Amino acid sequence: MVQFLLSRGADPNSNHTSGMSRALELAAFRSSIPVLDAPLNAGAVLKGRSALPNAAGYRRTDVVAYLLDRGAAFSSMSGLSGILLMALERGVENALCEAAWRGQPAVVKLLLEQGADANVRDINGRSTLELAETEGHESCIGVLNEYARSRLEE
Repeated sequence: MVQFLLSRGADPNSNHTSGMSRALELAAFRSSIPVLDAPLNAGAVLKGRSALPNAAGYRRTDVVAYLLDRGAAFSSMSGLSGILLMALERGVENALCEAAWRGQPAVVKLLLEQGADANVRDINGRSTLELAETEGHESCIGVLNEYARSRLEE
């Protein structure tokens, strides 16, 4: 369906009917990589988009890895998504904070392995560790603490 719409001239950067979410952001937590690949190959822009935080918050480790390979930035949310408005109200604005806040340890680990800044803070000044602790996500706390220990040993 996505390929069909794009072949008929659909804009891969157009907004959802609510005017808040774009297809790429929606696909990041609901669809397969081939569905994401189609709009990106048709010119969808990743810069300033919330596709990566969306995928990070919804345990989409495969999509997170794919988007990082395609050049998504860890913190790129100037194109606000309706999906993440609640997150922004909390002050979460990047993929690592979103994953820690939502309790996604595999995603937290992947983001750290791919170079996410472990010291990043949300717009309210809370660290990823504080976000995980606030929500009681012990598995994320463990991943973050293990990462910090491994950095000390280097």
